[in-house]
Amino acid sequence: MELLLHFVKTGLYLLLFYAGYRFLLQGKTFFFLNRAYLLAALLLSVLLTFVRLPDVEPVVEASMLWELAGPDPGVAGDGQPAAPAGKISWEWVLVVVYGLGAGFAGLKLSRNLYRLVSYLKGQETLNIEGARIILREDYSGSSFSFFNWVVINRTDYEHHFDAVLRHEMVHVRQLHSLDVLLVEVFKVVFWCYPFLNWYKNSLQLLHEYLADSENAGQDAYADFLLVYAMDSPISGVTNRFFYPSFLKQRIVMMYKQKTSLWALGNYFLAALLIGVSVLTVASCDPKSTGSDNPAVDSDEMVSAAGVILDENGEALPGVNILLKGHNRGTTTNSEGRFDMGIVPKGSQLAISFAGYNGIESAPLEFRSNSVVVRLGEGDSKSVAAVTEIPAPETRDEIDGKPVFTAVEVQPEFPGGTVALFEYLAKTIRYPGAAARAKVEGRVFLQFVVTTEGEIRDVMILKGIGFGCDAEAVRAVKGMPAWKPGRQGEQLVNVRYTLPVNFELQE
Repeated sequence: MELLLHFVKTGLYLLLFYAGYRFLLQGKTFFFLNRAYLLAALLLSVLLTFVRLPDVEPVVEASMLWELAGPDPGVAGDGQPAAPAGKISWEWVLVVVYGLGAGFAGLKLSRNLYRLVSYLKGQETLNIEGARIILREDYSGSSFSFFNWVVINRTDYEHHFDAVLRHEMVHVRQLHSLDVLLVEVFKVVFWCYPFLNWYKNSLQLLHEYLADSENAGQDAYADFLLVYAMDSPISGVTNRFFYPSFLKQRIVMMYKQKTSLWALGNYFLAALLIGVSVLTVASCDPKSTGSDNPAVDSDEMVSAAGVILDENGEALPGVNILLKGHNRGTTTNSEGRFDMGIVPKGSQLAISFAGYNGIESAPLEFRSNSVVVRLGEGDSKSVAAVTEIPAPETRDEIDGKPVFTAVEVQPEFPGGTVALFEYLAKTIRYPGAAARAKVEGRVFLQFVVTTEGEIRDVMILKGIGFGCDAEAVRAVKGMPAWKPGRQGEQLVNVRYTLPVNFELQE
């Protein structure tokens, strides 16, 4: 699932970025830069999951394959009978578990925000320097701020009003509440990542450093913090004046010498870490290397098909053709033809035959073109691979009628899905070349079922070579007329994708 991949990659980025902060930046007195780094790390962890390396080939996901295939509901996306009704896939289990977790976390955050805002709006306020000051009548509870609201309890008002207000006004001016709220939203969306608490604690500690740095009288302020102790805040999304767990770090940071400007080089190292992380995680994207998912992007894929003739222009059967750099190959049939289906753009074919010198073809660059190469140039026995067979064009109309990819009623093989696979099992003959090479896999074909039930425009989306592709095409072209698809009450042309499985028996 593409969504699951983005979710996992976001977690990897979050861990890598925080490791960069923990080992390179934490403890430095560049408080503003550290705050910016942590906030950027949160946002980039999501955005960078969409970065792909230029050479990553497009892959059609299973869900997209199902949409293109359009078999009836009794067939799964791989061409096999679908799982019985009531059987739940692991993907849906993950979706349900994630939804429950995110829903619970979202309700908890919403409840806290609702209670907090309801409390703040229900109090009388004083306007000081653009902030709305609320004076609590009770002595319990810590003073805190939330955006432009500052709540001060009676003890702080009577004994520490100036120091507390000056401290909280820094939080207000620098929008520290926005940082905390952003982390809380991340904790809802990515609720199963407990290390997001590291980001929250680090940001809140940086907020305290920034507020402490604007208080004059270092020694007096440190003494004040040592004797100050209050209860917990009313909400985890506020910036309260006093965090007991931060006390030691705040006092140490107040007396720490300013970090040398040479330490700014650590941010360069952190940026380097980000770059390496992007390349590492992006390189984990699945590539199409002969897997079960066919790549069908016409801008990146070309046809690998042609005819092999001898020096007299006669068809030469049994010529070995391999796709260089891939575990795919085929041999020419009795008419000298070969068809390896759709291959990555720029691929080369290695052509060899007993008694002839083998060569490699020029890179295949176009989906529909002609290529002439010669085996054993200068030898008395030369072979030419001529006229690459162009991949069939995907037509939008047949006989003046549009071709649909999704319709209300899908076309159906006579007798249904079970009869379709019985037909394929009886009709397909395992190619000898494939059997000798022990080649197995699935050939993905696409064809159009017309309004009369005819099979038209048969093409290979992804093949495995060694004669399997041609055999699958032969079987499909020989099918009896299908029951046409319908859109409303009208018969329509429907494009259909069918996987044909080739598997050797023990």
